[in-house]
Amino acid sequence: MRKSNYINIILAMIYLVLEVLNASSSNLLEIMLHNNTPTLIIGNIIRIISMSSFLFILLGLLRDNKMAKLNSFYLIMPFTIAELMFSNDYIYISPMSIFEMIIYYVNHIFIIFIAIYLFLDLKDKKYKLNYLKWFVLSLIFFIPLNIFEPLAFSLDKIEFLKFKIFNLWHIIFFILFILSAVIFYLFIKKSKEEERYEIIFGSSLILFYMLISRISFCRLNNYQTSIGILGAVPLYVCSFGTMLLPLAIYLKNKKFLNILFLVNMPGAIIVLVNPTTGITNIFHYDVVYFFVTHIALFTITLMIPIFLATKPNIKSLKSVAISLAIYFVVILFINLIVTNTTNIDPNFSFVSKSPLNVGVDKLMVVKVNKASFSVLYLFILYIVQFSLAAATYLFYRIYNNFYKKIKKVSCN
Repeated sequence: MRKSNYINIILAMIYLVLEVLNASSSNLLEIMLHNNTPTLIIGNIIRIISMSSFLFILLGLLRDNKMAKLNSFYLIMPFTIAELMFSNDYIYISPMSIFEMIIYYVNHIFIIFIAIYLFLDLKDKKYKLNYLKWFVLSLIFFIPLNIFEPLAFSLDKIEFLKFKIFNLWHIIFFILFILSAVIFYLFIKKSKEEERYEIIFGSSLILFYMLISRISFCRLNNYQTSIGILGAVPLYVCSFGTMLLPLAIYLKNKKFLNILFLVNMPGAIIVLVNPTTGITNIFHYDVVYFFVTHIALFTITLMIPIFLATKPNIKSLKSVAISLAIYFVVILFINLIVTNTTNIDPNFSFVSKSPLNVGVDKLMVVKVNKASFSVLYLFILYIVQFSLAAATYLFYRIYNNFYKKIKKVSCN
């Protein structure tokens, strides 16, 4: 690896840390609920554009992507400077600590520095109109998912707009689940191999940004049944998979990617069948975030065996069995610590209580100070999760063999 690559990785790591710390401030998403003056509206539009730096800065640093580098310099940098001019509204929309203020300014100054660094690193600095297309398209996915909250509160009493299991909205989300994957597949199918890879990697980065933005929301709000900031902790199978997905794609590690494919796919599907949103207005963050992120997780993960030259095999399934066993033991340990120290059971990855009212979590219970868990239920939870991964592998093998036969017949 060249020296410049090491420098870029270090800069990317510093940037990631700054973005996570910046997302820890409630103001990141709270400001998006305030659009009652022209200054706030203009400021929020500028902020959304600046947020997209997460995609272009990282693509520029980690993938040496010319489009990302030029968009960072010509668009991200001026809008980041403009955002600093509107920082007064941001800082005072809700109380910020001195540390949060420092992180906010350091993060934005660092973005400006990286944009200049990436620009100077380019030999060919000519900007193409095609780069603007990717920039505008990406902005759609950086719109904060709490932006519809005012609608949720004003329309809360309209029964038709309530999400319930297997009602009209649930069916619509089912359709979007499949449709999104088909559209994404068709969108990148005709692209060159390297471009396909960068689209998939870039999509995983956007999904990761949605995940860290949830920290900001949970500073002032509960997320579904989670209390406060505990709702932002990515210790559920899908959120943990979301966190690892960009890393696996960046490393191009086939074993890593195969494990995520076999875990993320059934995880995203099963929560769509039995969502944890409760009966909530469809514009509420609890619903919007849940479905947008799970649809995105399903769509991106589905592309792994199709476009990233990975082929899950029996070894992959064995790795999943070991990984899940370690995962649930570690999560149980974390859950016990949090429960005993806060008197709140976060039920990370549902290790202490079943999402279904079947009563098995009340059998063979072990008490650990203030916390408790069921040995039988934990074993069943592991078996269910592994069975879903095994079913995904089996379905993949059947489909893959069928596809090969069809292709062979058509060639003959």
